[in-house]
Formats: sequence, structure tokens, C-alpha cells
Amino acid sequence: EEEVVIGSVILSSMVNTDPYLFPPESIVIRGGKEKSDMNILARLTPEKLEERTDRYFEFYECRFDPQPIRFIEIEVLPLQRIPMWHPGKGEKGWFFIDEVVLGAG
Repeated sequence: EEEVVIGSVILSSMVNTDPYLFPPESIVIRGGKEKSDMNILARLTPEKLEERTDRYFEFYECRFDPQPIRFIEIEVLPLQRIPMWHPGKGEKGWFFIDEVVLGAG
């Protein structure tokens, strides 16, 4: 119930194209002092992959002006169409988050 000052949100995720784990289309961070009055704090559009890759971990950092908030919402839009170079072309990609880190700025 107390306000916390944050200035960044980091999402940790694995990318591994063979089992359809891709960077997302977009990430939107919303926050505010009231659940009914949250504003967009940050948007991130990660680069799209151009070829198959081995497994690696990626950290998506969304920075914004530090501010006090009580509520936060993280919206991630997975890849909507896997590229033509992949055997799963046209299908949706998957995005798994293994850690969320809230930073002071």
C-alpha cells in the first residue's frame, strides 16, 4: 500500500528460435498511484531477429523518469508472426519471463 519510487523495469527472458522463443513485438510499462489512473511509463520495441540463433538470455530494460507508484502493469505482446526463414513461419512466437526487476532509476 506504500508508494515506491522506481525508474526502470527489467524483464529477463530466454531467446531460442528452435522452440519458438523469440523477442517480443513490444513491451509497455504502466504505473501510477491508483489502479484506475495508471499512465504509460515506458515502451520498448525490441529488434527482430534476422536468423536462427542458439539459446541466450536477454534483458529488456525499460527506463523512465523515477517516480513514486503504488501499482504497476507490464504488458508484453509476443511475436505475432514468426519470420519466413523459420520452419514455424507465420505462427505466433512464445515469450517467457523468468525475472522482473524494479529499479530506482
